[in-house]
Amino acid sequence: MSTYMVHAPIDVRALKKWAGQRRLAWRGTLDDGLALHVLLSGMFGKGALQPFRLYSSDRRRGGAIYAYSDDDEQSLQKMAAAVAPPESCSIVRPEGLRTKRMPQAFQVDQRLGFELRARPVRRVHEDVRDARWDKVVKKGAEVDAYWLDRLRGEDPHERREQCYGQWLSARLGKAADVTECHLQSFRRVRVVRGRAIVEGPDAILRGNLVVQNTEEFARTLRQGIGRHKAYGYGMLLLRPPGRPAQ
Repeated sequence: MSTYMVHAPIDVRALKKWAGQRRLAWRGTLDDGLALHVLLSGMFGKGALQPFRLYSSDRRRGGAIYAYSDDDEQSLQKMAAAVAPPESCSIVRPEGLRTKRMPQAFQVDQRLGFELRARPVRRVHEDVRDARWDKVVKKGAEVDAYWLDRLRGEDPHERREQCYGQWLSARLGKAADVTECHLQSFRRVRVVRGRAIVEGPDAILRGNLVVQNTEEFARTLRQGIGRHKAYGYGMLLLRPPGRPAQ
């Protein structure tokens, strides 16, 4: 099965207005990732464009979506022509879609650059006490990977960048080795999941990797990395490799 990289222009202001009209905001929080998940699912089918990455600016109306899909632009346009509501087509225009077929196999030891928007979180497997706030984090909670490591006292001198690099390496597994990983940006954001607002990390990671297992790497690329892949996280964008740090 082929994997395609999809590019689609988007009217970001129209997306926000559409999401507000459908009451996708919860307690004053409008989650662009949730809004796009609902919009794209209604236009092309659930998971058809997933994982995806939204590029936008608060100062501009226009933006762009990148995504991975099993379908090329003709198939996606055909589906949208059959099922997409008219108002959705004014936000993401199906005729504006462009696709590129990704390699079905990469070369072993191939060096590539990458960029990843991720939500680096881990599940708590047993109750952990947070002495700073005098509370207990219950088993099953989803928390910032860096915060959890510090809470457990695994390495009090570990940097967030180092922790997130280890988090990424663990999720790539045998597919690729991360040779460099830099934390390009970090913020904490509130997202809407069901009828709850969840705060957590939003990180942009950039660096270099070396492919180790060609089939596994292609599969990981298509599936995405980490949690919340349906909401704008986890799309591994490939770049020409950068120079190794001296």
